[in-house]
Amino acid sequence: MGKERQVTVDDFLDREFKQWEKAHVKMKDAPPPDGHDYLKHANNLLALLEAVGVPDINPSAKLVMTSFKAAVAFEQDRRENDARVTAVFLAQTDVMRVLLDVDGLSNKRRNRSNTEMLRSEATLNDILLAVQKEIKACGNSIDTYYKESRFG
Repeated sequence: MGKERQVTVDDFLDREFKQWEKAHVKMKDAPPPDGHDYLKHANNLLALLEAVGVPDINPSAKLVMTSFKAAVAFEQDRRENDARVTAVFLAQTDVMRVLLDVDGLSNKRRNRSNTEMLRSEATLNDILLAVQKEIKACGNSIDTYYKESRFG
């Protein structure tokens, strides 16, 4: 019974490898435009290599697997962080959109007979300078993040 099970596992792994190889050839012939499928493809290969026992072949194979696994994990983290950086730009865009509202208020004020100003202790210039400072600080943080060497 154990040998039958082993044959079944080997057959399963063989089928999985053939499917992976077919996808690999297709990907090389017609690369996906955004590259997102590459990471999934690499993770699928890692699962196959571990299932077959490649890391147990010898210490060098284990080192190669560990390095490849680290590179894949690094890329996953980078993509997650890229999504967070994009969200920061979306938030900054919301802040900048407020300038359209300010322009609309200014136009309404010009068209009113009562030209009393909106009251605030901070001037528009003070607010805009504070926004500029925050955007620069955020941009510098993003720049620093992208320049860090995280894979030695």
